[in-house]
Amino acid sequence: MSDNLKKGEDAAGKVSIVTFLLAAGKGIAGVMTGSIALLTDALHSTVDLVVAVASWLSLKLSQREADEQFQYGYYKAENLAAFVISFFILYAAFNFAIEGIKRLSVVEPIKLPFLAMGATLVSAIVSGYLVKYLREKGEETGSASLLANAKETLADVMSSLVVFVAIVCTYLEIPYVEGVVTIGISLFIFKEGFETIKDSSFALMDVSPSKKLEKEVAEAAKKVNGVKEVNNLKLRKSGPFILGDLDVQISKSADVERAHTVADEIEEKAKRNVKELESIAVQVEPFKPKERTVAIPVKEDKGMKSEVSNHLGRCEHIVFLNITPEEKTIEKIMKNEYKQKKVRAGLSLSRELCEQKTDAVVVQRIGEISFHTLRDCFTDIYKTEGKTVEEVSKKVRKNQLKLLKEPTKRSGAKK
Repeated sequence: MSDNLKKGEDAAGKVSIVTFLLAAGKGIAGVMTGSIALLTDALHSTVDLVVAVASWLSLKLSQREADEQFQYGYYKAENLAAFVISFFILYAAFNFAIEGIKRLSVVEPIKLPFLAMGATLVSAIVSGYLVKYLREKGEETGSASLLANAKETLADVMSSLVVFVAIVCTYLEIPYVEGVVTIGISLFIFKEGFETIKDSSFALMDVSPSKKLEKEVAEAAKKVNGVKEVNNLKLRKSGPFILGDLDVQISKSADVERAHTVADEIEEKAKRNVKELESIAVQVEPFKPKERTVAIPVKEDKGMKSEVSNHLGRCEHIVFLNITPEEKTIEKIMKNEYKQKKVRAGLSLSRELCEQKTDAVVVQRIGEISFHTLRDCFTDIYKTEGKTVEEVSKKVRKNQLKLLKEPTKRSGAKK
């Protein structure tokens, strides 16, 4: 990540220098030729310069470690700078719009027309190269700010080409064109300025970047093995990055190490889905389901009166209960197709239970292999209390069964 940030910073720095030269060049050419359209285009390049400098600043500051004073880092420096500068840009755009209105009725001759035309063409060509460069570097480093800068610069290419047409029309003494183009670019700058103020204000106030991004992060979290529920997802914009918080529920039987692994995998997948995501704090909690599927090994198929089997791998049937706080119902009864296997009957049945998305299994005894197979797919394992499914289900519904933290028998014992 640090290497990519450094590369992004270098790219943004180079683009800032080139954009400054373009804005200055067009500004000087606009003053020398008297072209108001060219001066307005120089202001538009200044907007691009603000974006480029903000990208450079944010990428540079994002490499600084958080300290005692700025415990969440320096990301929002970009938002604050953009907020302040945008007001100056809006003021300049307003003045150019007024001048553009004046030019609708008066055609001011251009002093050095070919200098003005050349400046706009050079600007369009250089800006086109910057678009290509920014896209390549943005994709290489995964920098959303560089990719956004590429879109801004593409608008500058189109603006320069439109200004070129306006200068040609002014040179040919065709009325209105320069005034219309100046007003049009001024309005475009107004739009960009207000959007920048809105975006930076929202970022400073920790407004969620979008519901779409929230959905993408939540979907990434739900795909992680062991995650039962996703709650309290919060995202906020900080500079070019997005930071987040998320609560997830996993199996009660998961230990601290497994919980940490789940949290890391959620962050990894979420960052893969949302490139702008810099970090997300994952709070892991025990699963508290409103309803769940519980599997109970039984000796025969007699519904709720079925007698509970002492063996998992060698039981005759598995009863699947759909248990809620209000009621308990038999979802289905499955015949154990693995009981005749000479070895690893418990392992085969445990894998089947995992594929069935079983939330919990209630057993009398369980070996190491079956125990760890079920735990690996985040299935809770409880100790049987009761002789029938009816008796056991009442204990499950009232959370009165003991959660097994280890197998009841070791490898080598008879299955």
